[in-house]
Amino acid sequence: MDIFDKNKYKFSTTPNLVDISNNVNELRKEEILKFEEELFSYNILIKDLFIYVPSENELNLILNIAFFIVEQVELLDYINSHKKIPFNMLSKKVKRHKKKLIEWSDYIITYTIIFSNPNYKYLQDYLAIEEVKEEDKHKNVVALKERKNNKNKKIVIEKLIIEKKDNGEDKEEVIEVNHKEENNEAKKVNTERGIVLKIFKKSALILTSLGQVCKVYKEDGMCIGEEVSATSKKRMKDFKPFIVIALIALAIAGGVFTYKYNTVDRTILINTTSKVKIELNCFNNVLEAYSPTDKGEDMINSLKLNHAKFDKTLEGILKYSKENGMLPEKGVLVTVTGEPLEYGTLENTRKYVVENKIDLTINNVGNERNLYNQQAEK
Repeated sequence: MDIFDKNKYKFSTTPNLVDISNNVNELRKEEILKFEEELFSYNILIKDLFIYVPSENELNLILNIAFFIVEQVELLDYINSHKKIPFNMLSKKVKRHKKKLIEWSDYIITYTIIFSNPNYKYLQDYLAIEEVKEEDKHKNVVALKERKNNKNKKIVIEKLIIEKKDNGEDKEEVIEVNHKEENNEAKKVNTERGIVLKIFKKSALILTSLGQVCKVYKEDGMCIGEEVSATSKKRMKDFKPFIVIALIALAIAGGVFTYKYNTVDRTILINTTSKVKIELNCFNNVLEAYSPTDKGEDMINSLKLNHAKFDKTLEGILKYSKENGMLPEKGVLVTVTGEPLEYGTLENTRKYVVENKIDLTINNVGNERNLYNQQAEK
């Protein structure tokens, strides 16, 4: 049985040489589009990888977990066939708490998909990974110290390395790794370099060579698959202090309704010939709708689903699918995860299904029923 080595590989701060020709950018774009579709089959969106990004040390650990999974036929087959991680099995093998693995699951699956599939060659080549030398595994960076000298206005970043000696004693060594001039007059703009994964109206998501997904400001001419260097946008965690203050103020002012309205309560997957993922709040209003296919996106844009009630949304999707030949021969399956839908909330959909004889099955958090057959029996 293979033993998990948490220090076998790590992301390198030295990026790989990148081919920036138009031909390679186009091939990389094709890989990214296939990769996005495969991620969606695991109920993961590319934007999910930006919402929560593990620390640098955690990413290195996740990288080794992913390579371990790729080498373990049993684990890899389970993940490929069930589209989820067997957390109990993986927890025992890598000696990590299940709760932490769940927290890292999106990145574990992302790295596993990339490194287990030879069709993602350009994505693999972009990630800067190096095998850790055996002698370096005995060194453990345990702290980063900042020491500010007000006299010369320099910030000294030091690494404290503890190395186990042959006699069992700890040898401490402080290595100065970086000097930076503090400039109070002008702050440098944070930039990130990576390949473009997704482009939105005003922003884009990029994959860095260190395995992180970052959000940057969109620039003119930006294309999926090309390497760019762009100004980064802050993550939600960067605004955490302000969010806490805002939430307290909202609570005092009776802002509980706003909070509930913008909180995802349940996720709906609608399987027409183009899959659609919908996120609802506790009031059954659509917070966001997404499809990995162009036809699905066209349908979403045409119906203008944001903030609509789910009953009207589902009725509209069925009507659009019927009119555009997007109803599967085996019928439409709607899967609800999270909080179940309450009985009687789909009256408009029920009427449309019966009138148009549409085979619609709803799996409501494990409770499955066919709306058309159920009504016909009555």
